[in-house]
Amino acid sequence: MGFCKNCGAEFEEGKKFCKNCGTPLSASIEKQAPSKPRKPWTTLQKIMTASILVLIAAGTAGHFYLKAAHSPDKLVDGFTVAVKDKDLKKAKEVFDLQDIKQDTGDKEVKKYLAYLQGDLPDLVNQLEGQAASIKEGTSAAAKITDEQGNELFHFTKGKKFLGIYDTYTLKVIPFHVVTDANLDAYTVTLKGQEKEAKDKQAELTGLLPGESKLAASLKTPYSTFKEEEELDFTDATENQLDLTIDFSGKYVFLNEYDSKEVSALLINGKKMKDQVKYETPIGPFPTDGSIEIVAEHTVKDKTYTSDAIKVTNLSSDYLYFEYPKLIKEQDAAWYSPWDEEEEEPDVDAELTEFIEDYTYAIVEARNTGDFSGAAAYHDPDGEAYGQAEQYAADLFKAGTKEDVIDVTVGDIEEDGDAYIVHLEDTFSITKSDGSENESTFDTIYKVISTDDGYQVNKLIDTDQQ
Repeated sequence: MGFCKNCGAEFEEGKKFCKNCGTPLSASIEKQAPSKPRKPWTTLQKIMTASILVLIAAGTAGHFYLKAAHSPDKLVDGFTVAVKDKDLKKAKEVFDLQDIKQDTGDKEVKKYLAYLQGDLPDLVNQLEGQAASIKEGTSAAAKITDEQGNELFHFTKGKKFLGIYDTYTLKVIPFHVVTDANLDAYTVTLKGQEKEAKDKQAELTGLLPGESKLAASLKTPYSTFKEEEELDFTDATENQLDLTIDFSGKYVFLNEYDSKEVSALLINGKKMKDQVKYETPIGPFPTDGSIEIVAEHTVKDKTYTSDAIKVTNLSSDYLYFEYPKLIKEQDAAWYSPWDEEEEEPDVDAELTEFIEDYTYAIVEARNTGDFSGAAAYHDPDGEAYGQAEQYAADLFKAGTKEDVIDVTVGDIEEDGDAYIVHLEDTFSITKSDGSENESTFDTIYKVISTDDGYQVNKLIDTDQQ
């Protein structure tokens, strides 16, 4: 078979002219050339093709691996390992400590991980719920809290890895500590931070919760105060831990009368530079009895020195000074060397006055916790001294306050060199809970006469009516 070159019509072999157009057919005979056989692939072609397929498969697997490696679920797994094993390397990958101001060295991070261990099951449960929400896109990540409701951290998106994959960290929410104290101008130190108190308060911020010890100090011209407090962040509320520091010291004040008389104060023998006024705080001083305060009082260019007052827990916050030499001179001025023969003393009147003064002095000791004023009314070797001192301390500690309403001295009997004094005394008594009542007692004292005057030797009996 062939085809005419002129018109393309098919013709049978052996024909000389085209039946369609008459064109000679000798030049029109064309035969289809047999197809060439394909060459087999070379080894290089096979290797290159296989490599391309492997790279495509590896790229696909790598994509899914990197996506999973930076997923919220992977962050939860990392958190669990970091806290459970106290894994510092993993913790640095998981936590964002940007808002933490304290020292974030390995030691402090380990304490933080130990704190989280106590709530680990609940924290993981909260994180898993948040991870699911992020993947589903159903809600924004909420803050994770501890058992007390304090906010610990929340999911935060980081920079995209390779510009493609989302990354996540746990942004740590800091705690803060607020201190209050009985003294002012102290300094607190915690986890590398130092703050000075104002109005008796100091605040330390940007803290990691965990085992911690706060140091507080105060240096004055008279003493150095130091206190340490263990912190328990499980007591925190709304990420704030409130702490009260009780220094072993206090301020003292001049009473209104002495503030007008005192010309100078001496603290352990050293004169204060500034003149102290009524209600001006003096100190603070330690309350261990190591501080003694003496006052000077000038009368007509002559200076008198008071008895020393020790500062203790039981001593009054107000200073009441006595000037023995001045009192002696004033007493002597009442008597004249030309006085006529002394009259016989009225013992009953003297004892009545003594018992009345004694009653007021002992009530003052009970109300202030300072027994020094009442001590002179007691025989130091008598039973009443120790009993009265202890009873005054007990009432002061209990917060009970008394006011003298009436003291009536009855029979006075001589008992050798002593006197048995009967009296009826009435008090208004207010307890620490605010309840108030009035009580009357029948009391009997044994009183002795000494060179220093009368002194109570023994409480014989007392009965409430």
